[in-house]
Amino acid sequence: VGARRLDLLVPEEEIAARRERWTPPPAHPGSERGYLRLYLDTVTGADHGCDFDFMGRPAASVPLAPSGRPAGTGSPIRRSDGD
Repeated sequence: VGARRLDLLVPEEEIAARRERWTPPPAHPGSERGYLRLYLDTVTGADHGCDFDFMGRPAASVPLAPSGRPAGTGSPIRRSDGD
């Protein structure tokens, strides 16, 4: 998009009428549990990387280990030089 802009050339009255008539689609079969439920509840939007919200950077109050993970989580990192 040239100017990084999209213009919706629809009158405000039409937009209002469409909003008035709109109803959300029915739930997808199986969306009440399992991976699909997890996905629907926790995946972030494109502006946040389309990842699970719990995979984001931890809050500032959580100390981070040198690996970048919250301190005390995950398996220890073993380096090939014997450390």
